[in-house]
Amino acid sequence: MRKLVLFFVFACAVIAQAASIDTLNYGGHLAGLTDGHYYVGNAKGSLQSNPTQQFTMWCLDSLHLIGQNSWSVNVMSITEAAAGNSMGFSLEQLQLMAVTGTRFNNANPNDSTLQHVIWAEGDNRVLTSEEQAQRIISLGVLSNYDYSNVKIFDPREKGGQMMAAGELGTAGVPEPSTYAQVLGGIGLIWFARRKLHTS
Repeated sequence: MRKLVLFFVFACAVIAQAASIDTLNYGGHLAGLTDGHYYVGNAKGSLQSNPTQQFTMWCLDSLHLIGQNSWSVNVMSITEAAAGNSMGFSLEQLQLMAVTGTRFNNANPNDSTLQHVIWAEGDNRVLTSEEQAQRIISLGVLSNYDYSNVKIFDPREKGGQMMAAGELGTAGVPEPSTYAQVLGGIGLIWFARRKLHTS
């Protein structure tokens, strides 16, 4: 009985945290900025599961061109993407990409500089002195943020672009839903232990 209860609690936790599959719709780059070769900065996006809820997203890899306006993606949190080794990015790299992406202001040369900082994590490009300075700024504030509202869109098909979207919260302040999950988990464990002792 005890093993069954523990398996149930574990299964619930896995289901609650598992990445979901959806269709990401690309709505174009907001300012139409380019670095001379590729679009940079903020793009418009939505998911097929909720097409009316549009969001701002940004590109995490320069390895794939946007060849279509929608593609199947795994929708993950930053920690899920790092644990799943999405395109080989570590948790710190994904956090750096999130922080840097939220600094876009829809104007060049700022957005090109920041976009190159993000792309350099995946394609090993040599950064200019300005790009290196911007990377250092982002690295310096990684621990200041709560990344729970940031989503990573990892393409499941050829032609898909790896994207990120979301807002950075204040570090160290759990969401109300986090409190509910923790309290619910404690309650389940307490209930299971009590049942076992009375059996």
